[in-house]
Amino acid sequence: MTVTINRRQFLSTSLLAGITVAGATALGGCAAPAKNAKENLVDESGDAGAQAFDMEETCDIVVCGTGTAGTSAVARAVDLGAKVICLEKRTERGGTSQFTEGFACVNSSATKKTGVEFDKQEAYLKIMEYEDWGSLSEPLRAYINMSGEAVDWVESKGVEVTPTNPILMSDEITYVNGTTVNGEYTLNGPGLNDPMWAFAESTGKVDLRLETSLTGLVIEDGQVKGAYATDASGKVIRINAKAVILATGGFCGNAEMVERYMNVPYDRFVFYGLDGREGDGIRFAIQAGAAMHAPSALMYTFGGAANTVEMNNVLNAAIAWEVHVTVNQDGKRFYNEGLAYTDPTNRNIALLNQQAAYAIVDSAYIERMAAMGDIDYGSGKSTGDLLENLKSNPDCHKADTLQALAQAIGVDYTNLEASVEAYNQCVKNRIDPEFNVMPDFLINSVTQAPFYAVRLKASSYTTLGGLASDGDMRVLNEQMSPIVGLFACGTDNGSLYYRDYPMSVFGGLGQGWCLTSGYLAANAACM
Repeated sequence: MTVTINRRQFLSTSLLAGITVAGATALGGCAAPAKNAKENLVDESGDAGAQAFDMEETCDIVVCGTGTAGTSAVARAVDLGAKVICLEKRTERGGTSQFTEGFACVNSSATKKTGVEFDKQEAYLKIMEYEDWGSLSEPLRAYINMSGEAVDWVESKGVEVTPTNPILMSDEITYVNGTTVNGEYTLNGPGLNDPMWAFAESTGKVDLRLETSLTGLVIEDGQVKGAYATDASGKVIRINAKAVILATGGFCGNAEMVERYMNVPYDRFVFYGLDGREGDGIRFAIQAGAAMHAPSALMYTFGGAANTVEMNNVLNAAIAWEVHVTVNQDGKRFYNEGLAYTDPTNRNIALLNQQAAYAIVDSAYIERMAAMGDIDYGSGKSTGDLLENLKSNPDCHKADTLQALAQAIGVDYTNLEASVEAYNQCVKNRIDPEFNVMPDFLINSVTQAPFYAVRLKASSYTTLGGLASDGDMRVLNEQMSPIVGLFACGTDNGSLYYRDYPMSVFGGLGQGWCLTSGYLAANAACM
């Protein structure tokens, strides 16, 4: 049995999240989570000089990564006549971008054919004002001015571009374009990246190296002259090239970097998406003298249950994304639980500020949700059985009394009891005098034993902060001058952001930036 939950607020944010994840579930449902983060991969203060190598090769451009940003850079570079070697550390190309959906652009031909044309200055201000004027103006202008052209270019190479996104359940024309295959709406993997790779490979100018990791940059006289790579056999290859384009997917899989830039313990996060996003491109660029921009910016999701490996795990759909009384390590409420619907970013920030957070629910609620089976919340369906997940997840606890539950999660019973009683009174009176949860969200009281506690964590698709660049995606040094021969795109390039992801004003920006920045980087690198 499938039950539909009407979450207009959920859809209006998640479907435009813009790495945008087939709403929220394709990323979680089709992709493995980031594995345990590798620490101390390369010290950012380490030697950026020459490395010993086993073999040497030459090409025009090295592209590092095969997500949307790397794919765009590869395809554009070979289209301009360059010989490209593309490095991909995983066993297959595509990265997390394979499971994303839609991309924002300003005035593609597909959009303009509908009779809609957006004001570019208005688009610029929407992003800049959301980011508190912290975006770097030149790359933001480049994105606004060139994103439509970039989308037109991929369309000319065989991508079926549609100006509407059917999952939005609206015919309204927005900044978000999508893709189809044989007229059927699809994800960015089969709809965008696969056709672009087919085009690139048809030119005979790209050499894709799977299971081959970027392990350094070739630097001579302060200029980047190529890259070092290590293949699956352990051989180190020096690749001489006039330009290196970094598109390695940010650093959400690197505990050391996340803790340094976010200033909170890594175990307070859950990151959804493929593994391998360990900051390789960013770290080696920093060794070469690159400047960072907005390194603490994240693309938050809606919060998640601890130890969930897929974003659409039923514990998220049934508990973590809903409004329940939530207590911290002291057994006390600490924020407006309604932010789960109204402001996911600030909800995540509230969760990060606690050593631990638990949603408290009763058996009546669990029984209702378990009876639903798969939960269809509009952009996808939950996975897994609720009761089995509650039993098997080590961060979910069940007890016959609140006192026993408090003991199980290690919080003060007196505080927990008072918090639950006060919240129940809020539900009864439909008013929350302490944290101002909206009346419509005050529906889940906690009265029927046994009781459950589900640990919540801040959750994110990816890091957004990264290297600073100019409008040609040339990486800037600490003096804000370009490092010759080095380019960054996608989530390795943090120039567009300052606060966090502007999903409420410019959904689709994540993948739109990946596509456009890869296109612009290749344009400049091929000059």
